[in-house]
Parts: sequence; C-alpha cells; structure tokens
Amino acid sequence: MLPLALLGCGDKEGPSDSAAGLGCFAEEPSVRIGSGESTFEDVASGDGLTMVHGPQGGWHMLASIWVENVDQIVEIEFTITVKSTGAVVSDNSYRVALVTDGECAGYFPGMYGYLSVGDIADGELDTPPELLSYETMVLAMTVTDAEGRTATTELEVLAEPDPVDVVSSDSGTPS
Repeated sequence: MLPLALLGCGDKEGPSDSAAGLGCFAEEPSVRIGSGESTFEDVASGDGLTMVHGPQGGWHMLASIWVENVDQIVEIEFTITVKSTGAVVSDNSYRVALVTDGECAGYFPGMYGYLSVGDIADGELDTPPELLSYETMVLAMTVTDAEGRTATTELEVLAEPDPVDVVSSDSGTPS
C-alpha cells in the first residue's frame, strides 16, 4: 500500500471496488515523453534531441517520462526507431520507481536509449552521427504497472549530433 499512499491514491481498497473507490486508478493511465537527466523536461514533436557521445565511446539519446494514474513501480519498454526506414536502433527495458509529483502522477528522468547501428551500417558509415544525424527518430514508451495498467506513446524528434562529433570544415576533424 505504500506506493498507493505515495501517489496520493490511498483510497483504493481492493480489486472489487467500484470505479468511484479507485481514486486516480479509475482514470486511464497516460504517459508523456520528454528529456532531462535529473528532472522531466518537456520536448515537443519535431524538437532536436542530441545523440550523446558517451565517455566510453558509445552513443545514446536521453529521455524521461511523465506518467499519470499508475502505481509507483513500473516497467518501461523504450525503443528508438528511424522513421524513414523503420529500423529499430535502440530497445531498452527498465523497472523503476517513479518520482512522485502531486496526486496520481510521477516521472522518471535520465533513461538512456543506447544507439546500436550495426544493422544499418553502410560501409565506412558505421556510427550514429554518420547514419542518424538530422534523421527523424520515433521514441516510443510503453509503461506497465504491477496491476497491468498500461500506457503507450510516441514522440518524433530530430536526431542531432553531439558537438564533439561535428566535423570542422577547416580541419576535417571533430570540433
């Protein structure tokens, strides 16, 4: 019952309750995709999202979720697809506790969508900035709580290269 109390939905008495007794759980679950490393930050469809070049050599896109009308503990399926080809370049699963924010709502920030482009490599073009820069990407999230309540959404963003991966026209090397 602790997750229910944390979400402000402590009036749920059991599975046989009527919708009126379920509080926020009577409403349909919903999820929004955003960004942010430590908080939820709104991202609009078509906005740019950086393909971060991590210190260990890989790339990822950072996403966060805002969820309403689910328990605090959720499972998240997070995929990133190239819109023009349908190629899935990231497929991640998370099981997390939402940071609660108000009644029946919470968020989870800083989820890495690790980019894997081996299946779409084209000769020497074999890194995310070479293959995905300025492509429209579809971020998809499906959130499911322990009671089976599920919400799914997608967000289209423009994949922007990390500034460390942008080649300088003067030197031919990353700036």
